Amino acid sequence: MRCIETMNILEIMRLWEQGLSQREIATSVNCGKSTVNDVQQRCHQAGLTYDEACGMTNKAIRARLYPTQAKTVKKEEPDWETVCKWLKGSKRRNIQAADSLPAIVPCTIFQQRTWSG
Repeated sequence: MRCIETMNILEIMRLWEQGLSQREIATSVNCGKSTVNDVQQRCHQAGLTYDEACGMTNKAIRARLYPTQAKTVKKEEPDWETVCKWLKGSKRRNIQAADSLPAIVPCTIFQQRTWSG
């Protein structure tokens, strides 16, 4: 979801109903043309008109245009021992921030290794 104020959404809707192009609306509202397109598509999908939106609260407009966000998917932890063995396996691999790896990667290989700068 783009960070766009509800007042800008109303202004985009008002200018859209007046027949302005997406480029003209974007310039007037000071946002990107893709943002204007996104708001227009969401309004169309939600069946929301400017007149209807004027009588709604900011929270109601946002709820209508941006219904529940996609559920976050919890990713499984990687097999850290395999990652550690892979990183240790080649001298050509450049490990950035090597000093902080033991805190990030719970791996005995990194805890035993001394890092040279």
